[in-house]
Formats: sequence, structure tokens, C-alpha cells
Amino acid sequence: MIDVKDDILSALEADSTLVGLLLGKRIYQAAAPDPEENPRVTFYEMDNKGALKGDDQKSGSDIIIVVDVWRKGGGTTAIAQAVNTVMTGLGFEREFAGDLYEPDTKFHHKTMRFRNTIL
Repeated sequence: MIDVKDDILSALEADSTLVGLLLGKRIYQAAAPDPEENPRVTFYEMDNKGALKGDDQKSGSDIIIVVDVWRKGGGTTAIAQAVNTVMTGLGFEREFAGDLYEPDTKFHHKTMRFRNTIL
């Protein structure tokens, strides 16, 4: 199993466009320490399974990462585009993106799913 979470965090935090849109390094694995922090990005590993490489032998990992953008009082598009640029730069392909709204917290919520097979 290949673990890329630290690499993803480092790449997201190193992107000046993303950090500027977030008003700082508001990027967290799994959950933000302050659920009211606005705006912010969270991400988690949804799946990490063995990847096949020749002769049906497993070598490497097929990894799915979910990235969520949270923002009160505005859209998530610019932040989501910056995240997409970083993730595709790491070799991930976006498989899904959807807009949500959390009525209890009043957060606009963009969820994106990325996949990469690393051999």
C-alpha cells in the first residue's frame, strides 16, 4: 500500500493560488479543528487497494482521494479549480465533482473525487 496523504497535503499547502483563496493554509486531512473556519479544504483517502501490474501481480496502489471545499457566503468554484490543478499535477484524475449545501451550517460544499494508480 502506497500512502500519498502527506504528499497531497504538502502540494496543496505549497500552491500559492489555493492558499491565497483560503486566506491561509486551511487544508486538513479528514476534518478541520474548527468546524466554523471559513473557507477551508478537507481531504481523505476513500480507497487504497492493490493495483495489477503485468501477469496479474499486485504491485502499487489504486488510490481514491476525496477533497471537500467548504465556504460560507459564496461559491466554491475558484477554490475547487485550484484544488483540481494541484491534484491533476500530482497525476490524479477527477472522477466526480458535485455541489452541495449544508443548511444547518450554511456552508456551500463542493465534493470532488480523484483517482490515481501508482505502480
